[in-house]
Amino acid sequence: MNTDKRLLIGIDQGTTGTTVLVVNPGLEVVGNWYGTHKQCRPGPGRLEHDPQEILESVIEGVASVLKELGAEAKHVVGIGLANQGETVCAWDINTGQALYNAIVWSDARGNEQIDSVSDEQKQRLREITGLEPDCYFSAAKMLWMLENVPEVRKALEENRLAIGTLDSWLIWRLSGEQVYVTDHSTASRTMLYDLGKGKWSAEAAKIMGLPRLPLAEIVPSCGQIAELTHECWGGTRLGLRASLVDQPAALFGHGCWQENQAKMTYGTGCFILVNSGDKITSENKGLLRSVAWHLAGKNTLMQDGGVYAVGSLIGWLEHNCEWVRKAEHIDEMLADNEPGGDLIFVPCMDGLSAPYWRRDARGMLVGLSLATKPTDIIRAAVDGIAHQVADIIECVPAELATVRADGGLSACKYLMQRQADLLGVEINVSKNREMTALGAAAMAGLGTGVWPAETLLELIHHIPTEKYTPRVGVQERQSQRQRWRKAIELVLTAANI
Repeated sequence: MNTDKRLLIGIDQGTTGTTVLVVNPGLEVVGNWYGTHKQCRPGPGRLEHDPQEILESVIEGVASVLKELGAEAKHVVGIGLANQGETVCAWDINTGQALYNAIVWSDARGNEQIDSVSDEQKQRLREITGLEPDCYFSAAKMLWMLENVPEVRKALEENRLAIGTLDSWLIWRLSGEQVYVTDHSTASRTMLYDLGKGKWSAEAAKIMGLPRLPLAEIVPSCGQIAELTHECWGGTRLGLRASLVDQPAALFGHGCWQENQAKMTYGTGCFILVNSGDKITSENKGLLRSVAWHLAGKNTLMQDGGVYAVGSLIGWLEHNCEWVRKAEHIDEMLADNEPGGDLIFVPCMDGLSAPYWRRDARGMLVGLSLATKPTDIIRAAVDGIAHQVADIIECVPAELATVRADGGLSACKYLMQRQADLLGVEINVSKNREMTALGAAAMAGLGTGVWPAETLLELIHHIPTEKYTPRVGVQERQSQRQRWRKAIELVLTAANI
């Protein structure tokens, strides 16, 4: 009989909402909470979040699960935090108040700042940071804030500015404004981090016009990071024992701890991560190189690429077109729908990321006819997601035998089968859709000694999965992929008009 009553909390502070999970030593979920926050779109290509609302969502989520646990709350031994990654927040260290809305990772602001960087400087940024110079990353958003938000510039001049990713904001506020830190995985997504040296890069900051920026201290992803508390938690103090970017947290939660193991998370976007061990690979073919996590005194690195519009694409079909009732109804809607002939949908509403890196690209439908039905367009949109993921996986130097998957849209059987068909590999879909929060909790448990690594990995491998194997032959797969590439060429040509 298991008498171990220790509990762990995992927080996934994501793009559209906050998930809080409580797991026991068997890695079973014994409590959960989810709350959304507002999506502010002040203009085309722009997306903001209210930092105070995000803080309050985390406070409310933790308070809710603690209340649900009741007397068992005293057994919570650690908390793990997964953050959005590149999203940027600026605040006043004297008042603790945000100076502007958080600029979200998918926001295109900062594009002009990137364009002002010379080709030689861009190449140097690639060499230092492992990233493709793009407004996707935090540095460009920070520079935009300094140039366009007077309050942020004034706070810098008066030495009262804190600016960084949302993990730093949350930890600062919940530690009683005592701890100003970020971890290596999050720092490596700012375009200000030296991937080879494992620290902030003065050269990258100078190239980006940010030489005087008061950046947070970089700490390991796992360990005694901070002590968090809030009055709404009834005096409960929670030791923050893990903190990292949301996508690497999911990679960890899937047990992809070895080189060339990969996962895909289908959320607002879809993010494909491949563990590359301790090697800084020179062959990236448009993929990004950054830190997955920092454990036991060393960085585990990864290659990755993302599809910007996935869950947000389904939201567009639901709210703007009113064709999809809910994302979970896609399989039901497509059950009686025959493939729509030659229809191809390239759904790059927010631009193309890896391996193309064209922020100016926009979505395109190819092959419309008077016989085209809304369900044909929905099918083509889902196919377009699977094709964009395949574009990224094909850039991975190693051959992948299987790829693990999670996230809301991984519940769509049609999408997962199409993904397996277009990749030509087996897809293992976790029955636990919240692998990011689970990964954060699991790493916190590792940091507090709830499990040794071997036991934790065994527990992870016992999480049920659903397997999808390819049903399409090599010739048919190649034919479909070739038609897709021609459609991508049309999109890129249109972007130049």
